[in-house]
Amino acid sequence: MRLSVFLVGLLNSEPADSVNHILASYILNHLQEMVHMGLGDLAEQCQVSKATVSRFCRALGYRDFYELKYDCYELEGYVPSQIVAPGNSDRAFLQAVNQQTGQLLSHVSQKDLDRLAQALLRYENIAFMGHMESGDVALMLQHDFYCLTDHINPTDRVIRVMFRPLEQQQFFQSLREPTLVVVFSVEGHFFQRLFGANRAPKLPAGSMLCLLTSNCPKSPVPVQLHIDTGTKNDFSGRNLSLMLLEHLLILHCQRLLESDSSSKSS
Repeated sequence: MRLSVFLVGLLNSEPADSVNHILASYILNHLQEMVHMGLGDLAEQCQVSKATVSRFCRALGYRDFYELKYDCYELEGYVPSQIVAPGNSDRAFLQAVNQQTGQLLSHVSQKDLDRLAQALLRYENIAFMGHMESGDVALMLQHDFYCLTDHINPTDRVIRVMFRPLEQQQFFQSLREPTLVVVFSVEGHFFQRLFGANRAPKLPAGSMLCLLTSNCPKSPVPVQLHIDTGTKNDFSGRNLSLMLLEHLLILHCQRLLESDSSSKSS
């Protein structure tokens, strides 16, 4: 799945006539052929040099073309319908989605939500991250949080949202100021995809790294706050549990702001 995340990210961010877009598009559209192709074959099909293909692979975080090709084997057999709701009826789907709300109630603590809400209101530098659908939730949190704080307590805080793996990697490498980083990950594999197995990003002193996921009872890397919705491998509503978590987080921020405003006025 790591490869699909990287390639789709390039399709959504690179110009259509760029080398990266051309290579990413070809690979996604020719996965069956890719598992039998060599580096020279891909270069010929995309009308680029072998060196260009090698640079493309390294830019995606692979050591060489053949490491990328290995991921093509796994991606070629991936079928999206495998993660659709159990059962064959609309009712079965909606019942499965409803169960996610119950899981959320029993797994997510008010204390953790308050801690993250307080951090959001305290930090001046904030970054929200996600891959694929989780990126939608990150963007939604940025929008809702800006609207909420601008309405109640305007500040000069800087909030960034990043979807592209390369941009996320570069962000961690260049980080110098204390920053709150909130990562949304449906399957809990964000850091493995970005840095490799069990590797954690290095953050400046005073920073806070949070992982919000639906499928990772224990964080694979050291984080200051890990919130798990408890829905595990139930992807009936895909990122629904994370969307609900985002709404709860905004509610906690709103309550803290209103409580602070009331105490100042009394």
